[in-house]
Amino acid sequence: EPTIRRDLPVLVRTARSLGLRVGIQTNGRVLSHAPALDALCGMDVRFVVALHGPVPAVHDSVTRAGGSFEQTTAGIRALVSRGERVTVKVVISRPNTAHLAGIADLALEMGVRRINFTFPHGLGNAGRDFEHVVPSYADVMPALRDAHSVFTSRGGVFVTEAFPLCLLGDMAGCASELVYQGSFRSEVRQLDQGPRDWDRDRRYESKAKPDTCRDCPLDPVCEGPWREYLEAYGAADLGIGEGIDEAVRVLGKGGDGNR
Repeated sequence: EPTIRRDLPVLVRTARSLGLRVGIQTNGRVLSHAPALDALCGMDVRFVVALHGPVPAVHDSVTRAGGSFEQTTAGIRALVSRGERVTVKVVISRPNTAHLAGIADLALEMGVRRINFTFPHGLGNAGRDFEHVVPSYADVMPALRDAHSVFTSRGGVFVTEAFPLCLLGDMAGCASELVYQGSFRSEVRQLDQGPRDWDRDRRYESKAKPDTCRDCPLDPVCEGPWREYLEAYGAADLGIGEGIDEAVRVLGKGGDGNR
């Protein structure tokens, strides 16, 4: 959690002075306190705040921290009131799948205009309790569509992450991977390892596609699901329905999916 670093404002100012864009991915809790908020506002930062549910019972059950919902939403409201750029990021899980539309509605009510729904990467604690944390795409897609309808009907920008294009169908233009491929080269640096090409690692090591995807017209641009998802659930819910044709139609028209 970057906001617990006392030197974070200094790091942000230094990065901005070098002409770098800065995004801070945070749980937003510290930003509910005025001194921390004051120190980070006004530097043209994109704040990406994790929100796991529309009510305390859902959000706090995911974070395992009582009171975290109240702090996170207070942080979001404070950022919005200051005119900061805020993206609400929803990491989907079994506990919150039924509440995606409610989260979208809450984000709009708080004044947020951009939301990202991310399918979970089943690693760490999520990997150890995979079946209780990671839902199937088949279970998630109806809820994701409801959330998309809620958010875009009121002018919000809707983004997805780690959803195969065949499942997104007419929402394919919302896939963040298409932006990554066309606009960015992502390099990851961590203290205990050298720089990594995240674009390559994400597509060829972290994700995988079944052999049946080779005949799909979306194959050249679709990254597929996380590798551990295929190992756990297989490919039964990929390429279902009319999603492929709808995705091809939308992407062929250059549609942006309300991104």
